[in-house]
Order: sequence, then C-alpha cells, then structure tokens
Amino acid sequence: MFDRKTVEMHVPKIDPSVVSGFSIHDTAKISDAMAKYGTLRGVYPLSRGMHVCGRAVTVACEPGDKESVFEAVETAEPGDVLVIAAGGKTGLASIDRGILSAVRAKQLAGIVLDGQVRDRSAWNEDGFPVFCRGTALEYVKTHGPCRINGEISCAGLLIHAGDLVVGDDDGVAVVPGTDLARVLSTTDAHLNTENSWQPKFDAGVTMTELFGCEPKIDKWREK
Repeated sequence: MFDRKTVEMHVPKIDPSVVSGFSIHDTAKISDAMAKYGTLRGVYPLSRGMHVCGRAVTVACEPGDKESVFEAVETAEPGDVLVIAAGGKTGLASIDRGILSAVRAKQLAGIVLDGQVRDRSAWNEDGFPVFCRGTALEYVKTHGPCRINGEISCAGLLIHAGDLVVGDDDGVAVVPGTDLARVLSTTDAHLNTENSWQPKFDAGVTMTELFGCEPKIDKWREK
C-alpha cells in the first residue's frame, strides 16, 4: 500500500448548491452521465433505503486501524462522507460501532468503506448511512502506515479528497471534484428527458412507439 503516514488537512470545498443539486439524483443517472465511470465495485448499503451525498474525506489504511480512521474524521466537516480504502478485505471487519460517536459528533453524512463492518445491529439501530462489502465478526485492532486526504484506490476507483460521493440502494457513485459542473448538468438533462416521457406514457404511447422501434421490429419479423 505505502510505507509511511501522510496527512493532508486541506480538502477542496464544494459549493453547497452543487451538493444539493446532486442529492436529488440517483446513482444510476449519475453513472450514466459519466459514461458508466465512477462507480465502486461490490460496495452497497448496509441496509436498504440508505442514502448519502457529500464531499469525500479519504483515508487508506489497514483493516482495524481505528486510530487512522479517527484522525481522518477529525479533518472532516459537517456533511462530509468518510471514504475508507481498506483493500476490500473480507472476513475481517475494518470498523466497528466504536466509530459511531465520532462520526455523529462531526455530523458526517455517511461512511463508504472498501471492506466490511462489525456490529450490524448497532449501525442499523442508529440509521447512520454505511456503504460497504457487508459484515464480518472478527475485528483486530491494528495501526500502521496510512494516507489521509490523499489519492486513494477504493473498490477499483481512484478517489481524491474533495470528490463528491453519492450512495443509494444501487451502490456508490463518485464524481471527480474537477468535473462537478459538467456531470451535474448532464445528469439534470437525463432526468429532464425521462420526465418528458411520462406524459406520453400516460397518454398511452408505448416505449416501442416513443423510440421509433417499429421499423426495426418489422425488419426482424421479415427474417
């Protein structure tokens, strides 16, 4: 991973209106707007109905490195999303319920973890949004090299502190902080297009008619 500890205290800001703009969208539309780029592999909400949207603060560390995770939390601001790259480790929990009080005190919006958590019932009872690879019973405290608010590799994606993280039942999408305006505009356009279809469907127009598929179907039938 790396052989020393690095900590960057400065995290690029995101205009609150941009966060608000993305919060109305689902991850599928955001992914479409990025040509399917920007989605995490194998990371899903711990419970259905969880949703998160906020600026990423990042930490890459070994599973169980609670000290590094807490240090990353201290660099965060209300509404941020803690993104933990723990190498996708399964069978060994990366965090447990012990971090709940810290993320609640900082008023974070959620946690995205490339690894597993312990104490599912505590997380579910609290309702704090957690996106991860599921649960594991074993938890071993460790401490070693870490990277806080630097570039990290998380679930197959390079993520930087200051990127925007959106999570829902479908998974997690991450929008580069340098591309927020374009992606939001494209996502808005996708939503507007879909909304424009609904009155036509309500009037009885079929998807085949709406998308002009009948000539293609006729050619297929002729074969």
